[in-house]
Amino acid sequence: ALAFEANGQVKEAIASYDLILALNVNDPDALYKLAEAYENIGLYGNAINCYDSILAHDPADTKALSMKGFDLYMSGDYNGAMYCYDQVIEIEPDNAAAWYNKGTAAYLTSSYVASSDYYAKALELQPNSISAWYNKGFIANIRGDVEEAVGYYEKALEIDPMSTSVLYNKRFAHYRIGEAVAAENEMKKLEAIDPGFEEALDDRGTKFFLPKEYDPMITYKLPDRWYDNTESNSITTTSINGR
Repeated sequence: ALAFEANGQVKEAIASYDLILALNVNDPDALYKLAEAYENIGLYGNAINCYDSILAHDPADTKALSMKGFDLYMSGDYNGAMYCYDQVIEIEPDNAAAWYNKGTAAYLTSSYVASSDYYAKALELQPNSISAWYNKGFIANIRGDVEEAVGYYEKALEIDPMSTSVLYNKRFAHYRIGEAVAAENEMKKLEAIDPGFEEALDDRGTKFFLPKEYDPMITYKLPDRWYDNTESNSITTTSINGR
């Protein structure tokens, strides 16, 4: 199975894990590997079934709960995802990834205040998550708390002063509160770092950051470009556009 995976033969790897599980139906290592293989080809429902099998024998397995929650999120079941993360938090209150991913799911149910609160908790535990600061700024901006948004973007820029997405959003937040000089400075920085960034947005603006892979450390990197022809994430989000 591992050899098939190494060669990118996912279907063959799945068949091998099925054979292993036929001999030992409760093998957690094989179930985790099988779930990962299903995730690699976008079969999140099948992966969730694997995590359910693990949880049937160990309901407190926070890794399985976390991965199940993430797969529910990728499947569009945001309330189901939040329920899984609530279970993780009940067992591990200081699980930053659970708070972060709950914040993402809450945003997608239009629970913006709750989402921001969950990101705040994640940042208490993992203050170097640039995407959490970015998303908090994004939420504050669309809610009209623009000065607050600027503060969050400043936190994000402390982590990565070269972040084009943060500079772009901070620039237009400054415009909104009448700080044109600061906005122009951010425009100059943005153009110096990546002259093609704004043009690549094609009048659509930046987007709320949605992770496509589970990261327990929540150290996601914001994308260099928000739009391309190979986008696989079909979740519709609000965008920030300065025009």
